[in-house]
Amino acid sequence: MTEHRKIIDDLISCALGSVDPGEAVRDNLSISGHSLFVEDREYDLREIKRIKVVGAGKAAGPMACAVGDVLLGRVDGGLIIVKHGHDSPASDLSPIELICAGHPIPEAGGVRATERIMTLAGDLDREDLLVTVISGGCSALLVSPAPGISLEDKQVVVRALLDSGASIHQINTVRKHLSSIKGGLLAQLASPARTISLIISDVVGDAPDTIGSGPTAPDPTTFTEAIHVLDAFDLASRVPRSVMERLERGAAGDHRETPTDDDPCFRNVQNIVIRSGRHAAQAAAQAAFKCGFNAVIVEPPMQGSARDAGSMIASMAREVVESGRPERRPACLVFFGETTVNVTGDGRGGRNQELALAAAIDIDGVQGVTIATLATDGQDGPTDAAGAVVDARTIQHARKLGMDPGRYLANNDSYSFFDATGGLIRTGNTLTNVADLAFVLID
Repeated sequence: MTEHRKIIDDLISCALGSVDPGEAVRDNLSISGHSLFVEDREYDLREIKRIKVVGAGKAAGPMACAVGDVLLGRVDGGLIIVKHGHDSPASDLSPIELICAGHPIPEAGGVRATERIMTLAGDLDREDLLVTVISGGCSALLVSPAPGISLEDKQVVVRALLDSGASIHQINTVRKHLSSIKGGLLAQLASPARTISLIISDVVGDAPDTIGSGPTAPDPTTFTEAIHVLDAFDLASRVPRSVMERLERGAAGDHRETPTDDDPCFRNVQNIVIRSGRHAAQAAAQAAFKCGFNAVIVEPPMQGSARDAGSMIASMAREVVESGRPERRPACLVFFGETTVNVTGDGRGGRNQELALAAAIDIDGVQGVTIATLATDGQDGPTDAAGAVVDARTIQHARKLGMDPGRYLANNDSYSFFDATGGLIRTGNTLTNVADLAFVLID
């Protein structure tokens, strides 16, 4: 695995470099004369009285710093919320304030910081510009429970959804209908000010209404759909009664739905996705090609159960070995997307490590194949690892240590498995987040 591991490290470096948050902002935001250019739109800075910057997410720090650099002293203040440990002491964000809060379970610090963002947005008028920076983690960090919902209620719901195996779209459908800021409500608060949202996507499909629960995007989901999500995972009886009462009253028309695309608050809103998992996958594929591999990005993006995805990836690796499809050897298959884990055990791990363990079991003894998985934010689940790397010898090595791989998988204890076998990938906090990547190298 040694040679493959060096190549994998190179692929990881290239993939993460391609989704650098600061560079992403600078690629999409520029000033010429009195004009601010954002993608295909032009804003006359002479018509703008104040510029405020707000946002949340694991990449919000470097994103906000880059906004300040581009706007050359025109920023009049703001506030961003990042996950604990994702602040960058080397970056001067002044006059934008940075606050750290809890993730993936929201905490009181996030609520207090979000209240300040809501006050700032509500104070804007027609001549002002709000620049928001949104990235993965925003849903947990930008938290304002709807009336009748406590922070403790939301914590219970989020824990239950995260453990259930629900997709991020399903989780955020519920979150948006228990919030006073998600699902386009931040845009509604800021109206009639102009709003530019710079977004780094961590979800499959890159839909702005799902990324970070879409605080500045029209929301196509409903209270009824949120109820259906809880019913689908048998959670309706396990969440606080206040949660079900709000959703049921909303479905009955007693609460206003989140704003849809015909709401006038979106007339002055520009949402732009500036980086995604596809960018990272393309960079990794290019790096693999330079290393002499026939590289291909596998579509569609990874979704569903991490275990099933691991078995699927292992099956594709076997297919390359046996038939040269979908790419002839030496081959590199690059995957991106986001899987889920249905937590039934009491072990430690994350979706990337669980995927890798499932794949390792299925490629046991298949020579010349190495599979690596990566959470691009650097933290896979509640662990210090970003993912894991496996090959034909991983399972044999574990059994020599007296370990039963199937039992570790059943107990959702992939971290302990790889900690013992030496397969963990540790990158530290990357200050970006475009969901997950997986690489398959085949000699």
